[in-house]
Amino acid sequence: MRWTLEFLKWRSSNWLAMASSSALNELRPSPLVLEGLTTYAFRQAKVFLSLYNHFLSLWRGFTALDGSADQPQSIPMQIEDAMQGVDGGDI
Repeated sequence: MRWTLEFLKWRSSNWLAMASSSALNELRPSPLVLEGLTTYAFRQAKVFLSLYNHFLSLWRGFTALDGSADQPQSIPMQIEDAMQGVDGGDI
């Protein structure tokens, strides 16, 4: 259980890093494509963070959880801001 939570937290952080990475700019996409790629990365980060919080609430109280992974994670404001007006953004 703990490893699942750690993985979900890591994937969320990984997607956030991709969204703010300069690697996207190196591709030199059009502004609309860059916006789409960034929004997709933010959405994926939000999905993994939502999964983390969901499983954490299901598994709360089990001794297999480490003390480091027992607090729900809030969704960073940059994800919330990026998802404003995006279809299906209210996951």
